[in-house]
Amino acid sequence: MLHLVGQKLALANAGHETAFMSPCMIAAQLVMLPMALLVGAKVDAWGRKPFYLAAFIVLPLRGFLYTISDNSGWLVIVQLLDRVGNGLFATQASLSPTSCAVPAAKSGSGGAGDPGWCRRAALRNISGGQSLLQ
Repeated sequence: MLHLVGQKLALANAGHETAFMSPCMIAAQLVMLPMALLVGAKVDAWGRKPFYLAAFIVLPLRGFLYTISDNSGWLVIVQLLDRVGNGLFATQASLSPTSCAVPAAKSGSGGAGDPGWCRRAALRNISGGQSLLQ
């Protein structure tokens, strides 16, 4: 959703695209990193279900909140909520192949699911951008 927010802000504020997109990207990373660290630190103690539940609640909520207003401040706040959900979910998606391959977990099989994740993310951004411009 970062790209959609960036495009929407750029369309509303022609000539200031970078000034709106850069803080969105920096803020997104500042929110996503603590979420990933939280999952990494607590997944063994708490299990995966609470993190998946939180992510699946937050992600549809941000999609709904995105449609409420075109205010740039509001869109940046919604973008931060998006990063909370994505930080929880993306870390889980990277950890799941590792736990499925328990005997091989020590040999570095943790990145087995990442190529598919990257392809889906790229296709989602391409299709989302096209729908915004139409």
